[in-house]
Amino acid sequence: RGAGEVGMGLADELAGLNAQLGTKLGEDAIEADLESLGLTELPAVVLKLGQLTTLVLDGNRLVELPESLSDLSGLTELHCRNNRLRQLPGGLCACHRLEGLFFEGNQLSELPERLGVLGTLRGLEVSRNELCRLPESLTQCVELEGLYCDHNRLEVLPPSLGHMIALEELSLRHNGLTALPASIGMLERLRELRLSHNRLAALPVE
Repeated sequence: RGAGEVGMGLADELAGLNAQLGTKLGEDAIEADLESLGLTELPAVVLKLGQLTTLVLDGNRLVELPESLSDLSGLTELHCRNNRLRQLPGGLCACHRLEGLFFEGNQLSELPERLGVLGTLRGLEVSRNELCRLPESLTQCVELEGLYCDHNRLEVLPPSLGHMIALEELSLRHNGLTALPASIGMLERLRELRLSHNRLAALPVE
């Protein structure tokens, strides 16, 4: 009976959320589309959706995400473009199945130092933020295929950037880069490198 009560509680919470937002989330939802709903915080009930793999929060007014985001252990994609995020919770790094993170158009000044533990990450979109650096641990994401950091304040890149051997697209337009790490020559799969509107005087010899 206790388990039934818990289930009914979740159903009631979801019914309330759906009525409030006009959504159709169910207890077994694998995708939650909460785009452009004027949210200022992530509804707590969403963190109870244990089957969730995709969470879409684009176009809201979120200033932070909860540390308990780690409860969504099966999450593979998090879309949070065009919000007001200034930082990301460390709990994000506990979502070990993440393949895509999309944070374009926020106010991020830094990324979690432990981001490199996300070994399955394939795409990271952080363009149009206020990043001055990328965490060195990011270069441990050896499955990463696309890294998009246009329109930030980057002045340097991690020296071990070349360890990201799966990287195919690297976009760094409109930053303050004056040099590239020599290891960039190790990126044998790289097919698109976008560097316009930086302060580069030369490219690495290798």
